[in-house]
Amino acid sequence: MAKKSLNRLYWLSALLWIFVISLGFGFFFAYNEYFILKGQSNTGAFIKRIFVIALLNIIFVILAGSWFYYLAQKMKRELDVFISFFNNLSVSHENIDKSKLKYEEFIVLSDYANKMNEEIQYKTQKMNKEILERRQVQDELIRLSQAVEQSPSMVVITDLKNKIVYANPKFSQVTGYTLEEVKGRGPKFLNSGFHSIEFYKELWETILAGKEWEGDFHNRKKNGEIYWESAAISTIKNTQGKKNYYLKVSNDVTEKKRLEQNLEYLAHHDSLTGLPNRVLFSDRLNQSIVRAKRYKKMIAVIMADLDNFKTVNDTLGHDAGDNALKLAVKRFLIHIREQDTASRIGGDEFAFIINDIEKEEDLLLIVNRMIEGFQEPFRIDRKEIRISPSMGIAYYPHDGNDIETLLKNADAAMYLAKEKGKNNYQFYKNGIGRG
Repeated sequence: MAKKSLNRLYWLSALLWIFVISLGFGFFFAYNEYFILKGQSNTGAFIKRIFVIALLNIIFVILAGSWFYYLAQKMKRELDVFISFFNNLSVSHENIDKSKLKYEEFIVLSDYANKMNEEIQYKTQKMNKEILERRQVQDELIRLSQAVEQSPSMVVITDLKNKIVYANPKFSQVTGYTLEEVKGRGPKFLNSGFHSIEFYKELWETILAGKEWEGDFHNRKKNGEIYWESAAISTIKNTQGKKNYYLKVSNDVTEKKRLEQNLEYLAHHDSLTGLPNRVLFSDRLNQSIVRAKRYKKMIAVIMADLDNFKTVNDTLGHDAGDNALKLAVKRFLIHIREQDTASRIGGDEFAFIINDIEKEEDLLLIVNRMIEGFQEPFRIDRKEIRISPSMGIAYYPHDGNDIETLLKNADAAMYLAKEKGKNNYQFYKNGIGRG
């Protein structure tokens, strides 16, 4: 289309040149005719010719101008199309540049979006992991909380000022105190007074040193009843290792303690009379010797045997014999002091420790009362039975300074009392008894 418009422009230029040339020729011919007619002196014919030529030129110009105008308008339209084409081409190029720019921006944005997507995925995975871990921690805390709440052990948590902040249901079940009653209080209200100040001092020294303390408490319930608890006390630390709370986990061991005490009692006491047996008697005699030696005191060891006791067993039976032993013990105990010890060391034999003797008359007063206590007969199974004691006495330190020697010499004096008619007492002195 652009080529056609250029061709038409060439044709228009040619027509303009033809018009100019024809106009020149017209003036030339008119001028020539002027001279010819001038020679003939015919002015009217000249003017007429000039007018015809001018009219022809005007017609030619009008026709040429109309054709030129037509070609110009057509060329203008084609040039407009041509210019529009180039303008569109330029706009298209700009659009291409813009598209290219947008494509580059799209690439950048796409890369950024991919990075953001990766970061979002990473943070999402991290968040999901944290949520999972938090749920696991929460589940663990719930399990621990349920375990503590339902624990068969008593659990008490105190702050650093030793004020109770938590106590589980088992604590309330054992002590009778609810959490509301003990919260904010120190655990001293449980003390029974059994433990010494040194006991609690050692406890706190252990805990404050960061160690775990283990031991038994002799405490008192809300209703006043005494109970034993076996406890372990330790500190609770935060993630920075700083102490936050104290934790006590304990169990009610009252029945266990009672069993242990019973076993201990049976191991050191006579099951029939409740008196200390030979083991406990020996231990107490050793303590008495140590104390007497330190304070330069005198003690006496008395061995006693019940006369005619075998006859009671043989005639009335062992049950009657057991009852006779119990009654004999009661009569012995009436006449000895609290600081003294009475013991059954076997069968119908008894041993006594009389402590802190200032003079022999004090001992004789006790011994005579013990013998006199048997003057009245025993009533067993509606029968009267007469039983009397034969007693031998050995002094510390005169007749021995150890357990074995004192018991042996007191026993020798006792047999001497039997030989002298029973129902009496004899002192040991250098292997010779004296009444």
